[in-house]
Parts: sequence; structure tokens; C-alpha cells
Amino acid sequence: MIFCTFSCEKDQGDPIIILSVDREFSLNLWENLDTTSAPLEIQLKSIVEQDCLNKTIHTSYDKIGNNLTLTIFEIINPETCDPGNAPAMGFESIYGLEEGVYNLNVELQEVVSNTGKLIVNNDNFKIEMNNEVGIKWQQKTLYKVPETALWGYLVYDGETQAAIALDFVNSLQEKGTVFDRSDGYFGHFTVENTEITAVYKAPTDVSTQLFIQYYDGVPEVLNTIVNDFRATAPDGMELHLFDGKGKEW
Repeated sequence: MIFCTFSCEKDQGDPIIILSVDREFSLNLWENLDTTSAPLEIQLKSIVEQDCLNKTIHTSYDKIGNNLTLTIFEIINPETCDPGNAPAMGFESIYGLEEGVYNLNVELQEVVSNTGKLIVNNDNFKIEMNNEVGIKWQQKTLYKVPETALWGYLVYDGETQAAIALDFVNSLQEKGTVFDRSDGYFGHFTVENTEITAVYKAPTDVSTQLFIQYYDGVPEVLNTIVNDFRATAPDGMELHLFDGKGKEW
């Protein structure tokens, strides 16, 4: 919540504004891989969980030249509450970006101003802030996903299924090449010490086999591989496969 108090004396100039702002909103960068959407989104969520699963965050976005302004207004109550505890969610699509440096202003209710820069490089988006009042960036560097990247995860249970998952990954990697990009946060996945360590929305309460590689072959080959695996995999095993063009199997 934003608390704003002011004091003012006659003939003493403008009121003195005193702000006390909690860290209310978490921000993150996200790359859209399908060509029908803006390549970059700023995703928002409330740091404090709300009492409905479907509360949203009212925002606006404006771009004038190389000046970008994201304004966060308030948390919106839905017409019908879906009961439960979850953060309020929101996003803004960031259109019209080319490589270069943009001035960024993240406002809270047009009262608090957080200034910084959004830097668009050939292989990443980077945030540099002068101040962060009422906001917290989860990640300040988002690496762009190469079009030929292929990644995913298998859900398995027990040693037998673990061996099946590993065999599948080894067989798939024979169709492509090693993913050799720098370590970092790619949004859809995270790479550390050249190994994939997280995949977006992959479950963390079951056993999973993560994998990543390059693949520049035809998608029909992947269709066959995926269909054959799902036709023969034991009950309970799951395969989720993604590519750098936004396709999901």
C-alpha cells in the first residue's frame, strides 16, 4: 500500500510530500516466442497473496520515442471471486523495441517514480534501475531464446521410468547439437554451469528429467518422436517439449 502525507504552509512553496511505500509488486521480463505477440512482456504480481485466485493488476504502458513508462495503478477485484490465496497478476506488452537503450520509468499510482533503463541487446534484455520503491525485479537480465533451441522435461516415477526418460533424452540429442549458450535466465528455462536447471511450469513435487539442445531439422520428425514415445510410455510418464519458435508438444 502507498501512504502519502503532506504538509503545507502559506507562502512557503509547494507541499512537502512524504512517502512510505512497501515492496508491493514483483516485476519480471518475459519473451514471447510466437510471432503474433509483442516480443517482450513485463509481468507483474503482488508480493502479498490476495484472497481471490483471479485478482488482477491495473496498469498502463506508454512509449514516446525511447522513453518507456509503465504505470501501476491498483489491484482490481473481480466481479466473481474464485476463492483461494494467490498473488494478483498483470502484464504489459512492450512493442516497438529495437536494439538500443531506452529510458524506463515505473510509476506507482503516478505518485512514486522509479527511473532506470531498458537495454535491448542482440542476445538479451537488461534492466538497470536507479531506484526501486514499491517494486522488486525478479530478474534484471533476460536472455533471448534461440529459434533452434529445443527443451522440455519428462515426469517419471521410479528407477525403471527414470531409465526410460534418460534413454529418450539421449536418443533425442542424437537428432541435434549441444546447447552452448551462456549461463543465465531465459524465462522459459534457466541454464547454470551449462546445464538446464529449471523449465517454466515444470512441477517441482515429482521426479523430472530436464533437457535442452539445438534442433534445426523438420518438425515432422519431432512429431513422430513425441507420438511414438507417448504411445509406448508407461502410465504416469509425461513428456513436455518446446521449441524456440513457440511450438509446444
